[in-house]
Amino acid sequence: AGVRATGFGFQARYVLPALVAIPLLAADVLARQRAAWARRVVAAVAVCVAAVQAVAWYENGRRWAVGVHGPWLFAGRAQWSPPGGWYPWTAAAAVGAALLIAAGLLAARDPRPDRRRVS
Repeated sequence: AGVRATGFGFQARYVLPALVAIPLLAADVLARQRAAWARRVVAAVAVCVAAVQAVAWYENGRRWAVGVHGPWLFAGRAQWSPPGGWYPWTAAAAVGAALLIAAGLLAARDPRPDRRRVS
C-alpha cells in the first residue's frame, strides 16, 4: 500500500515543505485583513502553536532524559543529556516559543496608523 514504482513507500516528509505553505498563506491572508477578528485569530493561532511546540519539546526531552515514567523536573536527574546539558537547550526552546508568540502578535497588529493622534 502506497509503494511507488521505485519500491519505496510514500512518506509525509516528501510533501511537508509544500503543505506547510497552506497555513502560512492562510495566516498572511488573515493578517492582511482589516477586520480585528482576523488579527485576533492570527495571534491566537501563534500562541497555540507555540504552546504545542513547547509541550512537545518538553515531553520528548523528558522521554529521552528519564523515560515516560521519570520525574517531571528531569534536568537534574537525567540519564541522558544532549551536548551542553539540558539547560541551554531548554532556554533555546523557550526563546523559540517566545519568538513565535511575538511574531504572531506583531503580525496581528493593526497595520493602519492611529488617525486620532494629532502630530
